[in-house]
Parts: sequence; structure tokens; C-alpha cells
Amino acid sequence: MNLKKLLAPVILTLSFALPASAADQPVAPAGSSTPAFAPISASASVTLAAPSATAPATTAPAASSARSTAARNPAAANATIHWTPAAPDKITNVSLTDSAAPLAAITPDKHVELFNGKDFTGWEFNMRVGTGPQAPALADWTVADGLIKCLGKPNGYIRTVQAYKDYKVTVEWRFPPGKAGNTGVMVHMTAPEMMNPWPKCVECQGMNKNQGDFWFWNGATCAELKSLPPEKIIGNGKNGIARPGPDQEKAVGEWNTYAVVCAGDTVTIFVNDQQGNKITGVNLASGWIGLQSEGAGLEIRKVSIDPLPTAGAKGN
Repeated sequence: MNLKKLLAPVILTLSFALPASAADQPVAPAGSSTPAFAPISASASVTLAAPSATAPATTAPAASSARSTAARNPAAANATIHWTPAAPDKITNVSLTDSAAPLAAITPDKHVELFNGKDFTGWEFNMRVGTGPQAPALADWTVADGLIKCLGKPNGYIRTVQAYKDYKVTVEWRFPPGKAGNTGVMVHMTAPEMMNPWPKCVECQGMNKNQGDFWFWNGATCAELKSLPPEKIIGNGKNGIARPGPDQEKAVGEWNTYAVVCAGDTVTIFVNDQQGNKITGVNLASGWIGLQSEGAGLEIRKVSIDPLPTAGAKGN
């Protein structure tokens, strides 16, 4: 017997013909070297490489699993959904689409509502889940009563399909009454979309009582990480910058207006019209805009983008 032929990878092509509303499917088991997910359109072909003798087998999903998201979460029917295994240290890319070149970044020339109040048109999902029955449901992000509602579990994010540069993004959000939580606005997000824990981006912190902090993931950096005194550098003194002033958030349960101004290599955060933090010399100047699901409930009633404000204008 030829051992090399026995262990050689076998390419299996699976074709699915599904309704246009089918938006997701489960992923390979955690630890698999197979990329997590290729989004399914009305008619899609998925190519899987059979694992070697030492790797766990991958089971092709049933068509009913792909249909279940649209049935349980109609608001997600127009969005592309990527699943990633529960163990982020076992993978590098979230989905097969990450190797594709993103849409060229545009500079907005007018006010645009990024959330239409009805569904997730214009957004993509990247969620960290296992392969159990919870995977097809996508219950974490829903739209109801004109609001985006996020349960916070599992961790992950939604992001714009379009990449942007030189803009102001405004998010109106709150934590449900009595439940302080954690989220964030990720700007200048670039491929590959790794989840260990977040893709390459500048995170504008949304955690309760910490809004205005900055975090830098997977190679993102700025001049202040080298110039500020050590007590201002958070994240084990490596990848975060604490806001310099007092907390500007409203009480839990009340609506906050959170604005981020991205101008060239400068990023400025405004919390309820007050400047919370500013960084310069950022090594990223464009990318997707993301909103985090990070362990706690969140409600969002507005996400919009505008041209850069004129000199001297506040964040909103």
C-alpha cells in the first residue's frame, strides 16, 4: 500500500442551492485547520480539503441549518455571516472571504445612516461560536422596535461592508437598565479578520465607565504608545491608552452619543459631546467600522457617518 497516496488530501466540493434568504451555516469543529466559513448565496459552492489522518473530520452542514438563521432572525437575512470556532488561538482567519481584497475605502461627502432601522443591510457578522445547536441561530444580534439589540454572547462583532477613511462615525447606544456592560467601536479594521481577540484595528472603548479609552489590536499602533508616561498605558503597559479626563457617560439605561472622528493618522473620541481622548501617528488610515459583542447586553438606535467636521466643531 502506498502510504503517501493514502494520506494525501482529497478535495470535496459541495454545492448548495438555497433560498436567497439563507445566510449562514455551522463551522468546522474547534481546532480544525479548515477555514471557518464561506458565505452562502442563493447558489454557492463550498470546497473543503479532507483533513489528514491526525486532524478531526469535518461534517458538511444540512441545508436546514443554513435556512434557520433567516427563520429565527429575519433581520440578518441581508447580511453575510461568518462563524469561527470557539477556540480563537486555533485559527488565523475568520472566513474564506478574508483573502479577498476589501472594497476600496471611500471618504463620505454627505450624512449617511449606516443602520436603516429595519435589518442588517450593509453589515457583516463575525461571531465566535462552537458547532452546537446554538451556532445557526444567530440570536446575539437582532433588530426589534427600530433598535439593534445585542446579547453580548458569544463574543464577536458586526462590521460595515464598506471601508471608509476621513470621516466621523456616530453611535447612539445604551446598556439595558440595571445591566452595565462592555462594547466598543472598532475603526480602521483591516483583513485578515482574526479573532485573537480582535482583528487589526483601533478599538474605541465602550465599556461602562471606560468609554474614551483606546485599545490597539494585531499591529495597530500610534505615537502616544511611545510618548505617554507608563501610567497612561493600559493593557499590561502595551496596547491601551486610558482617557485623560473624567467619565462623561450617562447612567446605565440612558442613551449615550459616542462619536469617533478619523482624520488621516489622528483619531478622536467624543462622549456625549465631550472630547474623551485623542491619538496621533496612527499606522492605519482607513478600513471597516465595527461594533463589538463583548459579554453584555447592548442596544443601538443609530449608527451614522458624516464628512469630517469643520475646524473647531465638536464631535456631534
